[in-house]
Amino acid sequence: MEAEEDVIVPAGTLRALRCALRTRRSESVLWIAPGVGIVRETQGIPGMRPGIGRVLLRWEAPGAKH
Repeated sequence: MEAEEDVIVPAGTLRALRCALRTRRSESVLWIAPGVGIVRETQGIPGMRPGIGRVLLRWEAPGAKH
């Protein structure tokens, strides 16, 4: 884990842990919100804009009413 931070995604603003795996050729970063799971992910080449990105679009707390 690198840090704990607020992450803004279409599903809202969530407190998440930033975890990264970096090598000279690739970089993968996950933001994981406890109780939710992965809320953001980027993959790419270090020093360049990420080539692949994913974000959580929506989420409902367990037991939430519609």
